[in-house]
Amino acid sequence: MNPSILSLLGLILSITIGIVAKINIGLLAIGMAFIVGLAIKMDTKAIVASWPNSLFMMLFGMSLLFGIASANGTLKRLVEKSANGLKGHVRFLPLLLFFTTAIIAALGPGNIAMVAMMMPLAMALAKEEKISQLLVAAMVILGANAGGLSPLAPTGIIASNLAKQDGLQISYTLFRDMLFISTFFGIATYILMKGYKIPHNPVINENVAKPFTSKQKTTLAVILMAVLAIIFGWNIALTAFLASGCLLLLRVTTEKEALSQVPWSAILLVCGVALMISIVDKTRGMDIIIAALSRFTNERTAGPIMAFLGGLMSLVSSASGVVLPTLIPTVKGVSAQVGGAVRPEALISALVIGSHLVSPCPFSTLGALVIASAGSGREKDILFPKLILSGLLYLVIGTIISYFIVFLY
Repeated sequence: MNPSILSLLGLILSITIGIVAKINIGLLAIGMAFIVGLAIKMDTKAIVASWPNSLFMMLFGMSLLFGIASANGTLKRLVEKSANGLKGHVRFLPLLLFFTTAIIAALGPGNIAMVAMMMPLAMALAKEEKISQLLVAAMVILGANAGGLSPLAPTGIIASNLAKQDGLQISYTLFRDMLFISTFFGIATYILMKGYKIPHNPVINENVAKPFTSKQKTTLAVILMAVLAIIFGWNIALTAFLASGCLLLLRVTTEKEALSQVPWSAILLVCGVALMISIVDKTRGMDIIIAALSRFTNERTAGPIMAFLGGLMSLVSSASGVVLPTLIPTVKGVSAQVGGAVRPEALISALVIGSHLVSPCPFSTLGALVIASAGSGREKDILFPKLILSGLLYLVIGTIISYFIVFLY
């Protein structure tokens, strides 16, 4: 069989089997890469060399650093103090959740970590204050996505590294686009769901009066220094490891607790798929995807098609672990197929927007975190179809918006 077709089938099988059998797709992708390599007689050293070392180091480093902050309660205390700063003006709570989640996510934790941390607290506040759980869930997810494409956040790092492999620099433009789109959807959701009509009712949280502990203050100071160092050009991964090592030496938490906060499954997913994508790329399997997309793509449909395709794939798989590593390598070829009328950076922006706007769907990682935090079985049953509808509605509107985004590049 043609090596390009075989490698592409290997990628598709890895994703399909992983979804159906509920096994980590990255783990399957590593095994599939070995099988495909043997079938096409690729040197095993070349397969091992395809492991994304730089990406792994960055994801591990940033996850460890903010895992320390999570383990010793620094992030949770920061969120609690932010939520209780409203002094009874509960109608502003959804907006506060949005902006707090966005800002902290942009500093490094990213969208998945922030939703995992924020959602239980946000849903508890929604229930206590009789605020729509759908509104609160949507605002937290949109906020996390607004900051989640920051050059410091895991998904932003993944997208930027994939684009750099094709010589594209998108770090800040991608962050700008996602920040604008998520903020637009956040404000629109708040207005349409009448968040501004929530009655005044003081939010009481016993923990708000407690000051940061000395360990938490130290954690915040070191993380702030690390973020500033990265902004001034220090290597992201190495800076994160340096800061993590300093915090562990200062005994702000234990090594065991810090490592338990690292999302190993997510890192394996992203890096495993990246390895398989590298094999597909080396065998020119991407050319097949590009050719298939080009049949339906012209300068007017390129953006919407990438957005909608990314959204559909994200309904059943990870945006950062599967969708972006699969489709970002195709954008340069798709752009060439339409005569360069649409820049590849614009296609990446459309793809990222589409793949993240469906996040409220309970089939996605962020939507699943909402369901896990929703409370009783009856509440979950009511929320489930609403999350599906909102995610699909966001995707349709986002697909339409992506038609205009391509003209900004």
